[in-house]
Amino acid sequence: MLMTEGEKKNRASRLKRETADTAAGVGIVIFSILVFINPDRYRLLFPVIFLMAAGISLANGMDRTREAGRRKGENSRTGLMFLGLSAVLFLMALFSAASILWG
Repeated sequence: MLMTEGEKKNRASRLKRETADTAAGVGIVIFSILVFINPDRYRLLFPVIFLMAAGISLANGMDRTREAGRRKGENSRTGLMFLGLSAVLFLMALFSAASILWG
């Protein structure tokens, strides 16, 4: 089946996003294991873990709201949910960093 130029760009974009999501997910798992093994030594990784999760959620939310805008009759609740989750995770990263630095 022949693909149009727009479908090729969409497929390449989706592959890049999935690769970035996988890499960030592996990083989150590795950092979580390090923090679980020795929380005192690796306490600065807590905000990093939350920021990486917020980044994944933000990318997914933006992608889903963009896709919902293209399709008629489909709302963007899922995308907005991901965007809200990314805001919560970002706040958790800020509170975590503040508690480490000033706590």
